[in-house]
Amino acid sequence: MLTHRFLRICTVVLTGFVAISAIAGGFAMLVGLDVFPPAWLAGTPFSTYTIPALLLAFVVGGSALVAAVTVARGSKTAGLAAITAGLMLTGYVTVEVLILKQTPPGPTWIEIIFPRIGSGDHRIGRIPCRGSIVWPSGSGQIAQGIESSMSKGSWI
Repeated sequence: MLTHRFLRICTVVLTGFVAISAIAGGFAMLVGLDVFPPAWLAGTPFSTYTIPALLLAFVVGGSALVAAVTVARGSKTAGLAAITAGLMLTGYVTVEVLILKQTPPGPTWIEIIFPRIGSGDHRIGRIPCRGSIVWPSGSGQIAQGIESSMSKGSWI
């Protein structure tokens, strides 16, 4: 059976990875280390990649960083922070895929992998700490449910 400690470690690793990737990716876009064609923005509310880069770094990366720290510290808000980080990541990538005019047409491998990580943050984030404000009781049953889902291949 999966232990709470193991699930907390998984959540910290996932959210930490997302935080580093999103903050670095947003920064790389802002300073021109990662350049995308302006034509991809045709028909979007953006004329440059500045706003998407800031959203990636601060909203996606920032929420993931907060989640990683709160889960690592065992805070009562850790579950909520991990769920929020997972939803921010999944939402960002979903909007990206829907509005960008990528050539060749997306989604790219990153746009396939990262929503699954976000989904993992969201699912695992429900149980990182006993007594969290998200799942105050019964978290052992949730861990068993996640373990069952993983063994059946329906996880992420």
